[in-house]
Amino acid sequence: MQLGLDSADRLAQALHEAQEPLALAAAARLLLQSPRVPADLQRRVVDEVVRSDARLTWRSAGEIALAAWTPQRLELGDAVFCVVDLETTGIRPGGDRIVEIGAVRVEGFELAGTFERLIDPGVPLPAEITRLTGIRPAQ
Repeated sequence: MQLGLDSADRLAQALHEAQEPLALAAAARLLLQSPRVPADLQRRVVDEVVRSDARLTWRSAGEIALAAWTPQRLELGDAVFCVVDLETTGIRPGGDRIVEIGAVRVEGFELAGTFERLIDPGVPLPAEITRLTGIRPAQ
């Protein structure tokens, strides 16, 4: 079996027409123009074509995509994200309870919104947690 000189072009065209990633096995069949390609040969054949053409990229271990589909890197300063914090009655998973939920929304490194909610844990608040967080039981 031998790759054609137009292998990368055929793979890029198939991806462009499908508008979705192509599975490794399907890409190998297309490249070798064979209905069945042994599994051990699939990756070697497809990888050789993908590595040699900037239009192509691995989307995952088993999918090939057009490189143009890969999301551009988003700088942190341009990102919108939320930071969430929980205060609890201790550090034992499953045994301790949530006392407070807090969140901040950040847009371009600027504070865009906040959320804060105290929650009755249904158990006494340990003194060390009060010292650490400043949260006190309601009087």
